[in-house]
This record gives sequence, structure tokens and C-alpha cells, in this order.
Amino acid sequence: MRRRNVLIHIPVSAAALSLGGLTSSVHAQQSSSGKPVLITLGLQAGTGSDIATRTVAERIATLLGITVVIENLPGAGGLLAAAKVATSPADGNALFALSNGTLTVAPNLQKVQYDPFKDLVPVAYISGFPSVLIVNKDFPAKTLREFIAVVKQRPGKVTYGSGGVGSVQHLATESFKASAGIDMLHVPYKGSLQATVDIAGGQIDCMFNGISTVLPYIQSGQVRAIATSGDTRMALNPDIPTVAESGVPGFSYEPWTGLYAPPNTPPAVIARLNEAVRKATASPELKLRWAALGIVGKDMTPDQMARLIRAEDGVNKKVIADKGIKID
Repeated sequence: MRRRNVLIHIPVSAAALSLGGLTSSVHAQQSSSGKPVLITLGLQAGTGSDIATRTVAERIATLLGITVVIENLPGAGGLLAAAKVATSPADGNALFALSNGTLTVAPNLQKVQYDPFKDLVPVAYISGFPSVLIVNKDFPAKTLREFIAVVKQRPGKVTYGSGGVGSVQHLATESFKASAGIDMLHVPYKGSLQATVDIAGGQIDCMFNGISTVLPYIQSGQVRAIATSGDTRMALNPDIPTVAESGVPGFSYEPWTGLYAPPNTPPAVIARLNEAVRKATASPELKLRWAALGIVGKDMTPDQMARLIRAEDGVNKKVIADKGIKID
């Protein structure tokens, strides 16, 4: 189901003027077309990506003095939204917020109606979602090294959950298994939340999942977090060490959402939108607000995003091929 939320038009502010020519191209595009900027989000309303995208959209509207509309189009794991990009006008009025899995996982698992490197032009990094490796409260390990030792004693017996075959949690854990030299049994779910519920209930042993999803279960003592999967410790839980510093160097996994435009969108529009998003996510107030939700921003140019996508695509392609992962 689609859900729209029109953000009120906000006149060009002093903050926008302080950005020099930031507003001119984007505002001119909107003024000439008479249309608001539409951001199609390929994920459900209420998710971390939805919250982050709406927050950024509000700030873009303020900075650029434009009207921004959010449309949720979550069907087929974001594939419907991604397929829409190639047929959208390249005038700066049509933008798309998509998860990294839509770009670097799905095209390696199935036939999709878009080319992630030709039909999706990176605009800006919106938000990342640090994840943690959680275990049920009765699992006999409190550190990652203890966890790996237990798994090695029970090859193929320890169970891990995910949001489904080919989900980012699935690929992250397969990559972790290869890096740590361990074997575990995959139990796919139709969503990562139900997998978390079953870990809390003792039906399965562990999984990687976003801190924003699992935090209530950690706080209640129903699950235990033993390592975070990002490059650095989380501000929300600084006592949880990273996987890399706990015995599996080089491992990193962090789902993220980015903003994209159709091919042939004017470079000046992309550059100015990128600058607006980066200014928005650098706000101390927003950083503080996001930290409480387990959301982080990253300062990236479109070229840096393109390199990130290429690198992540290569990693996922190899994991999928090496593990023979297929969607039934």
C-alpha cells in the first residue's frame, strides 16, 4: 500500500541562502515544472529508513525552500520502487530512497527490471543502521570469542535467523561464517522482527539485526548483544565491541539507505541535493535524535557512494556464488 505525506512548502531561509547557490537549480527546477519533489521510498512506513528519509526530507524542504512529498512503495523488497527510476523524468523532481540490498543484493539473486549501475544515479547517503549479533539469553557465550568457540564445537547445529533467503542479514551472516571459519544453520523468516522474537523465545540461537529493532529485547534481558557489526562501536551502546576488534578482523556489515535519481538528471541538481542532504545529516540536533534510534549518517559525495555500491556489490556477488544462495 502506498502512503503519501506532503511536507509543507517552506520559503527559502537564511540557512538556504548561506549555502550560496544551493537552492537556485533545485528551486528553479521545481518552479518551472510546478510540481513538488517526490521521493519514492522502497520500504515500509515506520521503518528506520522511513523515519530517516522523512527527517531528511523535512530539512531539505527547509534548506531549499521547496515542497517534498514522500511516497512509500515497498513491494517486492524495494524492487518496484527501483524499477520505477528508469521511467521517471530526469528533472530533479523525481528522487528515490532505496536500501543497499535493492542495489547490491537483489540484482545478484534474481532478474530485476533495472540496472543498478546505469538506471540509478547516486545522489546522497541518507542513513546507516548499525547492527548487532544477538543471542538468546540461555546461549552459553557472552563474548564473540566464546560464541565462535561454541559454534565450532557444534558445527551446523547452532541456528541463525534472517529476514529471508537473500536478505542482508542472510548475506551478512554467511560472510561472517566464512570470515570466522564456522558453520551454522540458516533459519529464514519473512521478516527480521519475527526472527528476533523467536530468539527471545529460545526457538533459534542468534542473528545479526539492527540495534533499533532489538534494543527493547536487549534492555529487557530477553536477548544478549555480544558484538556490533559496524566499523566502530555504537554511540547508543559503546560497551558492545565490534566484530572486527573481537577476533574477526576486516568484517563489517551495516545496512544503509541512499537517495537516487534517474539517469540524465542534471549534474548541478545532483550536486546541490547532495550538499543539502549532507548539511541536514550533519546537524548536531539530528545526530542526537538519530543516535537514540540507532541510526547514523555518513558524509558522502555521489562518487563515494558509487564506489561504496561497487565494492559492496562485489562482496555480495562472491558470497552468493560461493554459498550457492538462490531464491526458491
